[in-house]
Amino acid sequence: MARTSLLFKFQSLGLAILLLLLGCMGVTDNVPSEEDDCGDLRGLGVLLGCLNFIRKDRSQLPPSPECCNYIKQFTMKCTCQIITKEIEETISMEKLVYVAKSCGYPLSPGTKCGSYEVPPSS
Repeated sequence: MARTSLLFKFQSLGLAILLLLLGCMGVTDNVPSEEDDCGDLRGLGVLLGCLNFIRKDRSQLPPSPECCNYIKQFTMKCTCQIITKEIEETISMEKLVYVAKSCGYPLSPGTKCGSYEVPPSS
């Protein structure tokens, strides 16, 4: 139990540092258009802002308005480009697709997001 609590504290600290870095980079002040390249870690905004809704160890819940604002601001295109196998070990790609759709920014079937391919709609 103590080990899990300590791990959670380190994860929270890491997320706080990443958010601070994103703020220092001025990323939060710019809303990218679809044409913008995503080379400045914009995609991390969605992962960090929606983490409580996409973690594998959490129940699937509708996303908060704040999470949806991160998706609107940073775009799923940028998010999908930065997802690695290591990130996929922590987050549920199915939940990420669900959250994007729930926020009004669905990923098209066949879209590659990390190594995950969005399945056809049911």
